[in-house]
Amino acid sequence: MKALALVLLAGSALLMRSLIRLRSVDPGFEPSGVLTFRVSLPDARYPGDTARARFYSEVLRRMRTVPGVREAGLASKLPLLPDGHNNSGTWFEDHPLAPGGLPPIVEQARVADGYFRAMGIPMIEGRDFDAADRERGSANAVVSKALAEHFWPHQSVLGKRFAPTPTGPWYSIIGVVGSVRGATLDAEPEAYIYYPMVPVAGDTTNDVPHAMSVVLRTAGDPASASGAARAEVRALDPGLPVYNVRPMAAVLRSATARTTFTLTLLGVASAIALALGAVGIYGVISYIVSLRSREIGVRIALGAPLDAVRWMVTRQGLALAGIGVAVGSIGALALTRLLRSLLFGIAPGDPIAMVAAALLLLIVAAIATAVPAWRASRVDPICVLRGE
Repeated sequence: MKALALVLLAGSALLMRSLIRLRSVDPGFEPSGVLTFRVSLPDARYPGDTARARFYSEVLRRMRTVPGVREAGLASKLPLLPDGHNNSGTWFEDHPLAPGGLPPIVEQARVADGYFRAMGIPMIEGRDFDAADRERGSANAVVSKALAEHFWPHQSVLGKRFAPTPTGPWYSIIGVVGSVRGATLDAEPEAYIYYPMVPVAGDTTNDVPHAMSVVLRTAGDPASASGAARAEVRALDPGLPVYNVRPMAAVLRSATARTTFTLTLLGVASAIALALGAVGIYGVISYIVSLRSREIGVRIALGAPLDAVRWMVTRQGLALAGIGVAVGSIGALALTRLLRSLLFGIAPGDPIAMVAAALLLLIVAAIATAVPAWRASRVDPICVLRGE
């Protein structure tokens, strides 16, 4: 049981260290005070780009009038959420392809002005989209820092051009924003292209998205703005559903949910195994003390220090725990490799986690032997000698 306890404790220690590191990761945006929800426009009522763009623009205008809302924006894809995921080949003007070569696949999203401010994504260089970009479909784009550093390291990217098809149209970079963790917290920040909500004339590969996420940065509790925001959408279209209403802080927490859940299960199992192991050691040492009570009484009668008697008993309990640690170490190394996919920034055989688990096991074993050791030191040598 002690060996099993060590295996589970080692796994728990690794997951705990991994979870701490995962929660310290910078997602690239500021989640506090941000409320998001999604709307999807049916083709029957919004059949073309113009109708959809008009609706989204009106939603954006109304959201900025909601009490407590400091900034509002729109995006087809939000960080750490799968809705609206999109990537495609991109042709960069100053990175010509070799004959027969394939263009790089780049993540992309369509956003409206105010999105970066609402999400708390910093603007590093250049400018954000404005209302004109949203309304007319200008040939401008914003890119993430990760993309800029990949294609144009150590230089300004403002004015660089790329196209979503080999024949254009060309989009010019007007700004660079901070990189975000697009899919998961344990993945590297993604290279992203942010296109304006309305595509430029001639861009046949894109259209105004049928579904967009609304992002609201609020002055207080983001949940307090959800009712008014829903009411504004209903005022525009009573039959339009508003779904996936949640604060970005909750999205960030859910990004670590798998590791947290596994850690909880392992933690509970570790506690049970540790408790059973402690009870087992207590029972074995108590039985040994009862068998050796005469020997212990003689030792005390002959002048053996009580501390020496206690240590003699404790040493036996620690020896049992040591065997469990030795056997469990092999199982722990095997288990931690099975947890590799759940770990972030921690090696499966992390020595800190292994040593911490072993020390905790030995401490619990020492505590479990404390009562039998104390009882051994309380043996009355006179009673024992009389029994002889």
